[in-house]
Amino acid sequence: MPETSIRLERENEIIYDGEATQNEINDCPLTFGELTYHLEASNVGGTTNDRVSVKIIEPTPTPSSPLINNWTLLFYLNADGKYVSPKAGTIINARFNSDRSLSGFSSCNTYTGSFTLIDPDLSINNLEKSGKNCFDFEGVIEQEEDFLLLLSLTSSYVAKIDELELYNAIGEKVLVFAACKDTTCQSD
Repeated sequence: MPETSIRLERENEIIYDGEATQNEINDCPLTFGELTYHLEASNVGGTTNDRVSVKIIEPTPTPSSPLINNWTLLFYLNADGKYVSPKAGTIINARFNSDRSLSGFSSCNTYTGSFTLIDPDLSINNLEKSGKNCFDFEGVIEQEEDFLLLLSLTSSYVAKIDELELYNAIGEKVLVFAACKDTTCQSD
């Protein structure tokens, strides 16, 4: 039996180059969109080439994901490295939707954004807040800025039925939410 060699490339990057001793080659690209694969098989009888384009679709969280819920903030990691609750009389919440949109109230303003979820990795994107100024309440603007910054730095999560923990890139728990009940998810 003649020896066959295989070369497989994704976007001109070699994934496999060697003998055809495997029945399958696994490739798990970390990017989404259109990717081109090139396969070349050679033996003493000649060489065969084939190119194929594959569309990699970003996974969408299912409504059964525990992340998809309304959440109210219990505490957050402040600049001094201490966990603190939101100021009395303020509401901070988040709603993660199955269409990967995010919205909520951040103690003064409403905010919107989107998220990318590849369990357990979570990234928050395109955060925008309304333009209301809350100079009436001492520390509310700083609290809101801290919250939105921590939310934007989220890189992973742990969601349970009634609690959501968000972590930054170095593994620090930065935001802890409880599942909303009654009026805890209403904004002013």
